Amino acid sequence: MKERLFYISFLQFIGPIFVIFGHAMNGIAMNDAMLGLKAWVYIFHMPLFFFMSGYLFSYNGGFTKYSYGELVKKKAFVLLTPYLVWNFVFLIPKILLSDRHLLSGEYFLNLLLVPKANIWGHTWFLFALFEIYVLSYALNYLSKRKIGMIVTTAALLLLNFFKVESMVLCANDLMRNLIFFWIGMLLAGMQPSALEGGTGRSRKLFALFTVTAVASTALWKLGGGMKINDFIVCSSVLLLLFYLPMAFNVTNNFIEYAAKNSFGIYILHWPCIVIMRFIVYQTLHLGAMPAFFILLVSGWALPVLMIETIRRIRFLKNIKALKYIMGI
Repeated sequence: MKERLFYISFLQFIGPIFVIFGHAMNGIAMNDAMLGLKAWVYIFHMPLFFFMSGYLFSYNGGFTKYSYGELVKKKAFVLLTPYLVWNFVFLIPKILLSDRHLLSGEYFLNLLLVPKANIWGHTWFLFALFEIYVLSYALNYLSKRKIGMIVTTAALLLLNFFKVESMVLCANDLMRNLIFFWIGMLLAGMQPSALEGGTGRSRKLFALFTVTAVASTALWKLGGGMKINDFIVCSSVLLLLFYLPMAFNVTNNFIEYAAKNSFGIYILHWPCIVIMRFIVYQTLHLGAMPAFFILLVSGWALPVLMIETIRRIRFLKNIKALKYIMGI
């Protein structure tokens, strides 16, 4: 097994925080400044997840360890198990409590075809990532050939540029995020095997992407409305975050611990936020900002607490299904 990459651990640590930051505002009357910050974070918070996934896919050798069939089977188990279990379990009370006329065959077909329409729509990223792994053989093949890299990059940029409204099989999210999985793959292929934190090269690249991110964000803030500028903002922030830990050797035990729990946090944060929002905002009627900060903290801390509880209770730890259901 390859050694953990401290710069990817940093991304795995900070990625869920960006997601929780945005989700903690849902259903709360936030001010315009906070909503603007949320809109900015939404430009890159999920592309970051797919960027990391593409990087690790390529860095770990693509299909050198598994055949295509073995990889797809493995990813189906890891990604689709929590997706199906979480949405099916919480569908049961809706079936029992809802108007039965709403639960038609068309309704269930829509749940099957539109991941975001499920009870826990936030799990769409599991389904979408599995679809990308289904396409991974072609992506891996094309990434090994210069003409394939050029043509594929151009094609995926076009897919990202031309927005599709359809949510069937995550079509809109796939078209947006495939390019970032691809960029992660290419970057892993170009990176040297050993990277030293704090190098001059990393600091220069960090400075370059910081300037690009600030400039493109300023244009975005001014309301240019250009799709290509969204892509520049997103790519610049992703690369800024990628080079930051290498430029300044950002690594410690807490970051590594959080990184190891990141997949579980991605899955579990939203149910925790929904429950806490009901308590602090809808029941206790706390103000918007206090409620937001409580949701921000609990959206990260409660999933970690749940994961640690399972790890420390022997009979729960021995239930292997929990490992896949909760992403731990």
